[in-house]
Amino acid sequence: MVGVSVPAGINYLIKTKNENSFIETAFGVTYLISDEKKSDKIEQINFVPSVGYRRHTKKNNLFRVNFTPIFNNSFVFPVVGLSFGKRF
Repeated sequence: MVGVSVPAGINYLIKTKNENSFIETAFGVTYLISDEKKSDKIEQINFVPSVGYRRHTKKNNLFRVNFTPIFNNSFVFPVVGLSFGKRF
């Protein structure tokens, strides 16, 4: 299978009353083109909105949990994400 995916997106953090907590919102679009066989060319656009919670620590670590459904005109695929990392 050969394929190319071109993503584009934007996100925005909404500050809560706690200075280290945020509501994280995002919206993305992914253009996908692939062909499993020469006669089966797949071309689709996926929409990827997201909403979640983000927390920063005093040591520049972060924790995130979010809900990100992926959908197009054929299906809806719900995804829940959990992230730990370092912010810089």
